[in-house]
Amino acid sequence: MTDRTDTLRRLGLMRGEAPEEPLRTLCHHDYLVGGMSIALDVRIDEALGPLLEAMGGAARTLRVLDIRGTAPSVFSVKLDGQQHEWEVDGLESLIDALNIGFAPYPEVKALAQLGEWEEMLQVWALPKAQLVEMLEQDWFRPSNPRALDRAMVH
Repeated sequence: MTDRTDTLRRLGLMRGEAPEEPLRTLCHHDYLVGGMSIALDVRIDEALGPLLEAMGGAARTLRVLDIRGTAPSVFSVKLDGQQHEWEVDGLESLIDALNIGFAPYPEVKALAQLGEWEEMLQVWALPKAQLVEMLEQDWFRPSNPRALDRAMVH
């Protein structure tokens, strides 16, 4: 077993006997707990529900009040009784907005972008406590490190 496999098993983030493949491939083939594949051509308003569900906690209470425009779209949302406006120009910026928007909620998982595979964006919802350790690993290189760093701010 590799260091990566040992770490993923110890953190409870891997299921089954995963082959030595890139994380984005493991995500696509459902070896990563919390991993999901999202079609690159999905409308961002269609991706929002599954992303919020994967994040859990307070993310499930987010209410979309309105969506205006396309590329970029402005999402008017309500969370904890407060209204916010998020400008989103695609799936990746939606994921970044969610990570930053839910930074104050330690129970809400962060969304790591693992890259594209099979014409889908591979996204991994990780508990923030485990994400701290994951970010220290040489083999964990998500494509959205700045948003993940901001997601850790409490």
